[in-house]
Amino acid sequence: MGRNEQLTTYVDGDVAREIERRAEAEDVSASTYIAQVLDQHIHDGAVDDQAREHRAEQRIQELVAEARDEVAEATEGLEDLVAKSGVYSIAVWELVKDEYDDPQRQHALNVGTERLREDMDAVGGDIESAREQNPTPSETESSASAKSDDRDWEFE
Repeated sequence: MGRNEQLTTYVDGDVAREIERRAEAEDVSASTYIAQVLDQHIHDGAVDDQAREHRAEQRIQELVAEARDEVAEATEGLEDLVAKSGVYSIAVWELVKDEYDDPQRQHALNVGTERLREDMDAVGGDIESAREQNPTPSETESSASAKSDDRDWEFE
């Protein structure tokens, strides 16, 4: 890449003498010396910018790792608790499903849905669509083979 642009600058006498001395020491003209110094300065600035970006990316990765660790620590044991809760819910359903006819079971599910919805509204959950999309195997089996019962149970 050839030098084809001219720039004019003014410096004080001491700086001019120092440029001339260094140019002579390197056996180049003052113009060539200044061009080399400016090229090096620009290159160093670009390297510094890249290093700063790299450090910023590293810091972001560190923060993500810290957040991931904090979330993992905060939710430690939560999966087991949720799984146990699900198992207990299914077990209770299996124990009582034959004791109530389909309308009573449906009523209980509706009441449960409404009560849960009240709590979930605070976090933006959508229980009804989740239940409609994923009926439990017990719901589908029980509605087909529901037994009638003379007991009058209230679920409210």
